[in-house]
Amino acid sequence: MRNIYLFNPENDLAVAHGKKRYDAPKAARRLASDMSLLPLWYADRSANSLILTDSDIPIDYRNDLFEALKINAKWSAFGKYVYSSEDVFCPWGWSPALADRLEHLAGRRLSLPDLSLYRQFSGRQFAVSVLQELQEMKVLDASVQIPVIASSLSSLSQTVSMFGTPCLMKSPWSGSGRGLLWVRDGWTDSVAAWCNNILKRQGEVVCEPCYEKIQDFAMEFKVENSQLKFVGYSYFQTDDMGTYRGNLLASDSHIEKLLSAWIPLDELHTIRKVLMDLLSERLVDQYDGYFGIDMMICKSSDRYFLHPCVELNLRFNMGLVSHALFENYIQSTAVGSYVIMHGRNSDELRTFSAQMGNDHPLVISNAKIEKGFCPLTYIGDDSEFMAYCLIE
Repeated sequence: MRNIYLFNPENDLAVAHGKKRYDAPKAARRLASDMSLLPLWYADRSANSLILTDSDIPIDYRNDLFEALKINAKWSAFGKYVYSSEDVFCPWGWSPALADRLEHLAGRRLSLPDLSLYRQFSGRQFAVSVLQELQEMKVLDASVQIPVIASSLSSLSQTVSMFGTPCLMKSPWSGSGRGLLWVRDGWTDSVAAWCNNILKRQGEVVCEPCYEKIQDFAMEFKVENSQLKFVGYSYFQTDDMGTYRGNLLASDSHIEKLLSAWIPLDELHTIRKVLMDLLSERLVDQYDGYFGIDMMICKSSDRYFLHPCVELNLRFNMGLVSHALFENYIQSTAVGSYVIMHGRNSDELRTFSAQMGNDHPLVISNAKIEKGFCPLTYIGDDSEFMAYCLIE
């Protein structure tokens, strides 16, 4: 058996589109191409793995680094890949568009997961239903306002009045930082037009109160052989629009210590157990693979509280990448950062990478990074994005 990995970050947008024919935005295509080697860092080390790339990356690229870290995965451009019946596709995420693309690539019908279930569990409505159950179970305090799912403009207008402003409109399916509209001046014509557009395309809109967020984090899980297990934590940063920027690289115990500054650890562990019980009932017989649940530490008046389910990402995610990177390739006591950088062009990325390499020389011992700067993706002639880690 051979695991075939590919990085398709446009997956959430393709799931939202829902059809086999989908053209991703230019920025999403650029990100997918520039960071196509990213699966090297989360591919199963015990398996025979191949990463599919959008360009011909030199076979000896960073050969010394990969040897030092004992990375065995190989890569191949899509145009040179030859399908074998023993190949198992491990994409970033599944959508009808990707399934169609892979069947054309393989030249045959493939055994595929039930993509309708992926869409169902990936929708923001599912996260709201989880919050409602947690509140009914009295695990989530009744004073915490949870989002409202609405299917009409009148319901949305009433919800805005109930929550007050600012509040946040979300399309049920969208990519990171997309499908969001902050409502700051009440129910206006422009807000109504935006919501009406989403209602026509997706049938519902999620209206969310404004939480005073202190910190983003996530719990990462894996379903395998009908068993759900906790993988670890993701402690990450987003910008004002909710777009992902980077992760803390640290042990789970270190992340728990940070979170315990705001909430008791027993509360964190209780939420984790309850979520695993709930999701075991719903997911384990219908899904196989990784997923993450985004959460937040929030402040209300003079207290902090845990928002336990902002959304569920039924796919690989950057938190899983950073967790695998830390567990497999970084010294267990180290602390650092994992960053996605957007530059104007490849020259800017190369200049930055060279300067950081000089300022923070990479030190590797016993196949683990002790400190320093390490680019994680290939910088091609047209690149605008790169991933890197920095251990200080």
